[in-house]
Amino acid sequence: MTKAILHGIMYCPVGDYANPQVVERFASIAESSGWEGFFMNDHVVYDRVTTPPVLDVWIGLTIVASVTANMQLGALMVPLCHRQPDLIANNLRALSWLAPDRIVLGVGLGSPPDDYELSHGLEGAEARRKKSLRNLRLIRENLARVVMPPWIFPSDSSSSRSSNRVISQVWFGGRWPGSTLSRDIALCDGVFFERPTGSLSPLDVRDIRSTYAHVNSSLSIAVEVMSPPSADAVSDLVDAGATWILQYVGWRNDCLSSTESLISAGPTGDNW
Repeated sequence: MTKAILHGIMYCPVGDYANPQVVERFASIAESSGWEGFFMNDHVVYDRVTTPPVLDVWIGLTIVASVTANMQLGALMVPLCHRQPDLIANNLRALSWLAPDRIVLGVGLGSPPDDYELSHGLEGAEARRKKSLRNLRLIRENLARVVMPPWIFPSDSSSSRSSNRVISQVWFGGRWPGSTLSRDIALCDGVFFERPTGSLSPLDVRDIRSTYAHVNSSLSIAVEVMSPPSADAVSDLVDAGATWILQYVGWRNDCLSSTESLISAGPTGDNW
């Protein structure tokens, strides 16, 4: 079918999927198979009962960047309210050396609770929202202060790199409807909303598009799917205004060999 939407991998680096060699292999296969993005969850502690291994998102994205040349990549979602902004800025800047103009920074409030309750205690959503927005501002200021060497980006006509070149786009995440960050859409380029009961429907996407049309008519809208959708389902999402479909792979998914087959088939393969 004719592609009218971008297709990406939504990778959860937990359990067997925390193996850096698996990330390297899957990212390389994904790009060669036609996927346009490879995004990764940012977790510290995923489950305090089973305690599966978790791969740090910045290590994972560095691996992805080093074996790809064109795919968009990013962390979805980073709970900036629980992260040191200068450290995140340093990670983004270093990543941009490997993947200039390809980095999406996803900003959320933290999920699941184990990720933040373990070391930060319980905070209300509004407090986390304010901290996240403050830290996003500090990250942008940090990135804007540093001049990147011109030889790193030979296509640049000047020797400076602005923050919007280190970060290709900023996406806000949360639950739909009622995301705490939804009132701040003017500060981002896209959204990655989820429903507690499943993927966003075309009606949800249409509601998001119409709700924020007056703020950003070109807002990127990413929809996560747990299994490959039919051609008709993709068409419905396109008609509703979705710009990305992200195929979930990772923790609690099928075995690694099944995941490799799914990625190898590509976004327009037999699975779609």
